[in-house]
Amino acid sequence: MKYDLNSNQISLQITLLNSDLEISGSERNDLEIDFSDLRKNAADEIFDISFEDSILKLSQKSKKLSQFINGEDYPVRVLLPKTIVADVKLNEISGDVKISGIEALKGEVNTKSGDISINEIADSEANISSISGDIYISAKKGSLICSSVSGDIKADEIECSKVKIKSVSGDINLDCSFSLIDDAVLGTVSGDIAVNFKKYSGDNSITFKSISGNIELTGSKPAEEKIYISNVKGDFSNFNQFDKIFKGSFGSVFKNLKDHIKNVSDESSTSEIRETKDNNIQSILEMVAHDKITVEEAEKLIKAIK
Repeated sequence: MKYDLNSNQISLQITLLNSDLEISGSERNDLEIDFSDLRKNAADEIFDISFEDSILKLSQKSKKLSQFINGEDYPVRVLLPKTIVADVKLNEISGDVKISGIEALKGEVNTKSGDISINEIADSEANISSISGDIYISAKKGSLICSSVSGDIKADEIECSKVKIKSVSGDINLDCSFSLIDDAVLGTVSGDIAVNFKKYSGDNSITFKSISGNIELTGSKPAEEKIYISNVKGDFSNFNQFDKIFKGSFGSVFKNLKDHIKNVSDESSTSEIRETKDNNIQSILEMVAHDKITVEEAEKLIKAIK
């Protein structure tokens, strides 16, 4: 399935239920959507697809899912010119997302459980979030605006202009240069933070916040007055600013953690937690994402079933 392009910019609005997604650039002038694992003409039965005014809209039809593919995973590949600037809106994706080989990436990339891999990008400015998948970013330059409930967040090579990273239980690992145009913040509830500074320039500061994880800083670190470290170690009273800094995909999860430290008082919530102990970690994380339980309650449950 191919479409002619008359611009070096494109908007990709993609929603997938359970399929992996790959977006990649190459030596080409057109847009191609590849469903290599589907029989001929099956794509129209499973996906709604339209392309007009440099806007690609692709979504998976839930009502067709059980009839045609029985819940199986059928990868979707979007092939683009390597010089393209892609403004993406990727939502409700449970499979893996891989984006590579294009000039610039903007917009939002959100997954429920799949991993996100972004590499060989000249300029990455997208907001990246995942509930339980890992996030990996490698680009020449750009921003690191990332959030994860359970997965790890890793970035290397990139020269960062903006950094706003939050995680509940995953680790944060950066091996990057920093030329900040704004103050940076990295925060995690129970994961570790490790940052290797290849270089650091500019007058902006960088703040690290962790409740129970370790913080390790190496390399060409900025001057001491530009680094702020807060290891709360169980004292949530100093975490009030976390929500003010992060307003993103998991806003309700990170809403003033102090307010979330409370016992479950009603019987239905208690019952819900008891049932969750017999389910997998994914179920717990989805409850956090939908504000059914607090971050602290989820952390205790995950530790209990490991």
